[in-house]
Amino acid sequence: EIIGQWVDYYNNERLHAGILYMRPRDYYFGYRDELLQKRKQKLQEAGDRRRAVNLQWWANKIIREEQQNRKNPRLEKSLISC
Repeated sequence: EIIGQWVDYYNNERLHAGILYMRPRDYYFGYRDELLQKRKQKLQEAGDRRRAVNLQWWANKIIREEQQNRKNPRLEKSLISC
């Protein structure tokens, strides 16, 4: 019974590196292209979100630095003289 449970897990649940981190049943029954497309879409969406967050962070950083320069006229003059 334990061996049967392990075989069931191995074939139906476990992701296999040799078949692009898919479950054997998905690969065998032909869901390969569909799953790869979904994975590609998720990675693209995650990358887009990450880029948007990073752009927002950099924009906020520039704004903070500009505000800091306005508060400190010596810093602004020293930056101009460089």
